[in-house]
Amino acid sequence: ILNTPVYLRTKTKTGRLSVISGPNVLTMHSGLRKGLVDGYSIDFVSIEPNVLLVSQGREPRTDIYDTLQSDIFDGKISRAKVKIATMAALYGSGRGDKFAKMIEDYFRLTEKVKELESQVENDTIRNLFGRIINLNGVNGKHLLALWLQSSAADAALYGFYNFCKQVDVVPHWII
Repeated sequence: ILNTPVYLRTKTKTGRLSVISGPNVLTMHSGLRKGLVDGYSIDFVSIEPNVLLVSQGREPRTDIYDTLQSDIFDGKISRAKVKIATMAALYGSGRGDKFAKMIEDYFRLTEKVKELESQVENDTIRNLFGRIINLNGVNGKHLLALWLQSSAADAALYGFYNFCKQVDVVPHWII
């Protein structure tokens, strides 16, 4: 029997959850979570790339990495490479990665960064749900990363909240 985790949403700029007491389920090995009797896991797959697509008025994808592998690379590189290149493109570490550049174009990242930079007021910006993010001088791809992670964190919390309102479940924790 585990105690209930207590979360804090203000420890990070993005509003991601942090456990301040109880079991740190956020870093718990997935094998231990699978050991719950009558436990189920609900996951928002590829939420950050999909939040980006939705913010651009585009359709989310059930498996964005399969879509990218097919649409951009004609199946010529592995899904694992596509996933790594996507993270490099979204979070700025893919400057010399030719695959990341193609993914940047797919997600229209240059335009999105310019859009976000135009919304900065008093060194803050609002995420997709209107929550304020303090930037501390961050701009460019780092601004995109903060906005995207913050928006995805809120999207997941709203999704879990709405799911729990509609389905008779007793949530144990949110990861």
